[in-house]
Amino acid sequence: MRGLRLLAVGAPVVFTAAWLLLGLTLDGYSASRGTISALAAQGVPTRPWMTAALVLQGCGQAAAAVLARRRPRLPVVAVCLAVGGLGTLAVAAFPLSGSTAGLHAASATAAFGGLHLGVLAGALTSRVPRWLRLTAVGALAVALPDLAWFLAHLDSPAAWYGGSEKTFTTVLLGWCALLVVSLDPRPPRIGVRVRR
Repeated sequence: MRGLRLLAVGAPVVFTAAWLLLGLTLDGYSASRGTISALAAQGVPTRPWMTAALVLQGCGQAAAAVLARRRPRLPVVAVCLAVGGLGTLAVAAFPLSGSTAGLHAASATAAFGGLHLGVLAGALTSRVPRWLRLTAVGALAVALPDLAWFLAHLDSPAAWYGGSEKTFTTVLLGWCALLVVSLDPRPPRIGVRVRR
């Protein structure tokens, strides 16, 4: 379980550092306009590194899903994070290009949707501490306007198009890391409790 926790908490940190640093090194890339997927697009020199970061992040979300399923049993959060993780892995598998544009869009939708719904499920459950539910509400208050801006400009990327994606992704992944840190690290008990 320690390895899963490390992966679930560490992956968002590495992923965020990757898009931040790779964006600084890519000529002509604008952090406010360019998307994360653009750093992993076909023919871009940063593609191998950003693809590796996407794979790591997808695995990190899958690890968070496994942990959320165990203690304190958050099945809806777990399913949403698993969908988001699989979507992220699919984004890595189907890079931004003409031939895979449809698959990439579907993969990104699963990744973003799973992430948003996972945090929403965390905000609505009583099985996590109150502070974490309030943090989820705060994260969604930041993320949803950015998501709306991102979706409104899909066809004609405007100023802050890439920045909005990076903002909602970072805020929601931060909440997922807090969730994992707050989870009970002990394995669940198997069997029937005997009353005396």
